[in-house]
Formats: sequence, C-alpha cells, structure tokens
Amino acid sequence: MNLCKIANSTIEEIKSAISAGADVNARDDIANTPLMNARSYEIIEILVKAGADVNARNNNGETAMWWRKSLKEITALVKAGADINARDNDGFTILSFVESPKRIRMLVAAGADVNSKDNHGQTQLMRAENPKAIEALVKAGADINARDDDGKNAMWWRKSLNAITALVRAGVDINARDNNGFNVLTFEKSPKIVEMFVKAGIDVNSKDNQGMTALMWAQNQEVVKELVKAGADVNAIDQSGQTALMHSDSLGIMAALLDAGADPNICDEFGKTALMKADSSIKIDLLVKAGADVDAFDNDGVTVLMYAVSKRRKPETILTLLKAGANWRFKDSLGRTAYDHAKTMLENAETDISYKLCLERVKIFRQHCFMYFTHNPWAYLKEILEKWFCGI
Repeated sequence: MNLCKIANSTIEEIKSAISAGADVNARDDIANTPLMNARSYEIIEILVKAGADVNARNNNGETAMWWRKSLKEITALVKAGADINARDNDGFTILSFVESPKRIRMLVAAGADVNSKDNHGQTQLMRAENPKAIEALVKAGADINARDDDGKNAMWWRKSLNAITALVRAGVDINARDNNGFNVLTFEKSPKIVEMFVKAGIDVNSKDNQGMTALMWAQNQEVVKELVKAGADVNAIDQSGQTALMHSDSLGIMAALLDAGADPNICDEFGKTALMKADSSIKIDLLVKAGADVDAFDNDGVTVLMYAVSKRRKPETILTLLKAGANWRFKDSLGRTAYDHAKTMLENAETDISYKLCLERVKIFRQHCFMYFTHNPWAYLKEILEKWFCGI
C-alpha cells in the first residue's frame, strides 16, 4: 500500500501497511508525505509513532503542519518536534492569511509567531482585513510598528473603514511613510477610501521623498475633491517647484484644482508654468480664464508660445495662445522668436521629408510676412501655422 494515498484509508489499513514495511516518509508527485495527507488526529499519531518526519517539506516548502484543522492535531505535531513556525518557499507560515480570530488564538496557543515575516517582510497583521482578526493578532503580541521590505506598515492595503479603525485603535501609525516617503494616501484611487483615511486622521499634505503630495499623484477628479475638502494645499510644490496643477494631464483634475484656488502662474525651478505644459486648446483656455500669463517666460526667456511651437503642438493650440494675446515678437535669452524655434525644430528633422517640405514653405511665407500681416494678420497666421504643422 502506498501510504501517500491514505486520505481515504482506514486506521486498520494504515497499521497493516506499516507492519508490512510501507515507507512512512514516502513522497507523491508533489513531494507530499503520508503525514501531510493525514486527515485525522489518530492517523497522525500512528504515523508519528512509526517514524514519520514531522518537518519534511514538499515542493512548495510546506510541512505537515499546513493542513491541520484542530488544536489537537497541531499539538500532537508540536510535541513530536514539528516546527509550527516553519516557512514555505514564499516565507508563509500556517498563520499567514488566517482571518478567523478563533484559529489565530488556537495557533498562537500552540506557539505560532504572530510576527513571522514572509519573503517580502510582511506579517499577518499587514494582511488581515477582518477587524476581529486584527484585534486577536494585536492581543497576541503582533508588532504594530513592523515594516515590510518596502518600509510599509500594517496600514497599507486596507480597504474597509472597520479595518482602518481597528488598526488606528491598536496604535498603528496611519501617517507612516515607506522607503520612498509614500503614505497610504499617495496612490489611492477610491474617493471613499480617501474619505476613510481622512476620518482616521491622515495628513493629506504629507510629502514623499521627492516632495510630492497625494494631490500631485491624484488620478481622478473625485479623489482631488476629497483631498481638497480635507485641506490639501493646492499650491504646494515638490522639490522641483512643481504644483499639482503642473503634474496633472487631466482636464477635469485641472478644473477642480483651479476651482479650489490653484495658482496657474507659479513657476517651477526652471521658470516653467502650467501653461507651458498645456498641450491642447481646451487646457489653454481653462488656464487663461483662470488668469494664466500668456507671455510668461522661463529661466532661458522661452515663452509659452515658443514652447507650443517647439513641442509641435497643433495649429489651433498656437492660435489659441495668439488670440489670447501672446506676443509673437518676444525673444528668448538667445535672441530667438517663436518662429526661430519652429525653424530650428524643422531643420533638425532631417530624416523627415515632410518637415523638409514644411521648412521650405515656412521660408517662403516668412518672405511675405509683412504683406500678409499688414492686410490680414489672422488669415496669415492661420495659413502659416497650418503649413508648419499639417499642410503636407
């Protein structure tokens, strides 16, 4: 009889097989032993007395302790020398992922280490979602200040107010920052969970190692509104001087920030404003209506219009700036106008035949600039811009 298949065998059959010389440490195709497959206290006792290795591991690194359902079974293995805190290949123990307060207490009573860490440095307190399980772990001595390999504590990954509240009540620091300076609010996408953390006392203006706040990382308008409602500073700057408005690519988020009082004219360390980063007419309109300076220039004297031209923005984007009053005559610190920036861009596109053609057209239009501009400036500007960018 192959003792690895004992799950449905009777005690008599097992004893008979052992008496006949069956190997109590035999392995099946995943390296499970008969003791791992045993499903009753009586069978466990028989195998242990017959010399079964209580600390043998299968291919996953699991021992016979893994599938035990009762304190009696666990105690029998512990008494026989089994390591109740044995870790599998991922560093998990039999306590890992246990959400039942009763089972937690049972395992702890048998000697389970509530602070055992897996291969990523996480403890069961970091995984538990059931408030009762959290309470049971804390009462059993779980370290509320433990950190995983990324510097995250038990507050991370919580998805319910009850779990958050249980951890706060236990003394877990809701404002703890990981190795990158992030806190649990930093990348949160759910406005409801943001609200939960706010109610629990989180600092909405906490900054990471780059000086960025949760508002700068926010990916949806509703999260922005929750953060602003909670007192997030809409004009906070990161280490490079950028605000949440500069970081945002979303029109909805930009609108929400401006409604909350975001200043569109704050400059970063290079002198760039949010308007210089705007890549559409709608965003430009939004910023201009909020008071953005269309003639703002960076540390090199490069204006908003020059940025729009050199970044290959669409003709309507450039026209929007011009109609908003952007001065096309301004020169940067090297004496270049917006036209010169466009020419440089086109000259550098040597492998692009289309842009070579554009360059020729720009040269021709430049020769007739005075005539066009005198008689019909807007028609001229529209025509030359279309030739620059899409008249191919």
